[in-house]
Amino acid sequence: MKPIKTHSVPGDGATAPGEIVLRHLEDKWVAHFHNLQDGGYYNGLYADTLDEGEANFAQLVERYTGHLNSI
Repeated sequence: MKPIKTHSVPGDGATAPGEIVLRHLEDKWVAHFHNLQDGGYYNGLYADTLDEGEANFAQLVERYTGHLNSI
């Protein structure tokens, strides 16, 4: 399934390079980290509505990129 939204996450030694993606899977919206090294999807946050999914997407972007900005 093609993501609705993506946000790149550069690797920093502790985190593999990847992207935060928002996708619609079956009856849920899911935002998660897509690891570009192993192809896996991790730390999924599931939501019933697109608005909740977008809020989860923003939360993961902050989680994965916020610590990079503080280095």
